[in-house]
Amino acid sequence: MKKRIRMVLVGVCLGIFLLIVQKWLHINEEQFLRWYWFAASVVVAVLVLASVIYHYRYQKKMRSLAALLEQGSTDAYMEGVKSLLSTAKGSSLRNVLKLNLSAGYCEKRQFDQAERILEELSQERLLGAVKMIHRLNLCVCYFYTSQNGKALSLYNESEKIFDSYRKSAAYGGNIAVLDMFSAIARKDYTAAKKQLEHARSTWNSPRLMAEYADIEKMIPDTL
Repeated sequence: MKKRIRMVLVGVCLGIFLLIVQKWLHINEEQFLRWYWFAASVVVAVLVLASVIYHYRYQKKMRSLAALLEQGSTDAYMEGVKSLLSTAKGSSLRNVLKLNLSAGYCEKRQFDQAERILEELSQERLLGAVKMIHRLNLCVCYFYTSQNGKALSLYNESEKIFDSYRKSAAYGGNIAVLDMFSAIARKDYTAAKKQLEHARSTWNSPRLMAEYADIEKMIPDTL
């Protein structure tokens, strides 16, 4: 919203400036309008390009930090994300960085810290994969902090959102973990065990394997 307001203000200022130029130089109105729309298009294009480049720089840095998380260098990852947050402008970019920071707290098993960040983000307008990841991580935090009522409520509310990403190579394993937590919270241990077997044969990153080990301890040995 703030970005749109800034663009409108730039357009208004440009229009006023060009109107002054038109009156001062006695430019024909038709010719003036042609130049006005050309100048406005150039300004908008420059602003959009600058925004794309700005976000791309942060995305590139974030990809490098994500590799640290996968390698188990969680402290270095979190320091990097906090550093990016200290300079990032724009609510959408900052929301993504906060989401990434919460992932670091989850990795360190500091679920109360992650939950605080994620609940603050619940007040923001999140879209697409960002919305899905936010809900997924918040559900996991609730389960790990024994808030099963909240977790199941959010899980049921978000099922349609999760369905779009269940077969995703990037997110499918994490959603499978959430499905297992949900089954365990409902005491459907048979379903949880089947889901665990399927997940282990489908998504086997080191981080997910650690999650599977935690979940296996929650399933009774008698099954």
